[in-house]
Amino acid sequence: MMRLVVDTNVLVSALISRHRGRASAPYLVYQALLQHRFTLISSVETLQELEEVLNRESIVRLHHLTTEQVGEFVDQLATASDLVAGEISVQAVIDDPKDDKFIAAAIEGRADYIVSGDNHLLNLKQYYAIPILAPLDLVTIIEGWKNQD
Repeated sequence: MMRLVVDTNVLVSALISRHRGRASAPYLVYQALLQHRFTLISSVETLQELEEVLNRESIVRLHHLTTEQVGEFVDQLATASDLVAGEISVQAVIDDPKDDKFIAAAIEGRADYIVSGDNHLLNLKQYYAIPILAPLDLVTIIEGWKNQD
């Protein structure tokens, strides 16, 4: 099974598009996670960032979840994830060092891909041998998996 690190912006976009009833690429990535199409790799640091972003007032207005619901969502992701210890540190994203945590989790968790909508990560294209894909690119791969089943 493929192992993926999914950037915060993809998961936030998935929740927003779910609320709006749209099947965006981030939402399709999230659906693939729910269908166990891949293993999610997370770290405490990536999950903390997700919870912090989802609780921002400007974001709450878009997804309409309560603080408790956000906590439950993050807890569910933590339970569904292969949690890495966060023992690796990298300095790969010069323009946005906060994104290094996703690369570190990918290396530590032996990810096959990093999925992000963030140009700072996407512009790297890959780190070591780990490709960095936009959500739509991953959806294309997932569609290929479905056709192989």
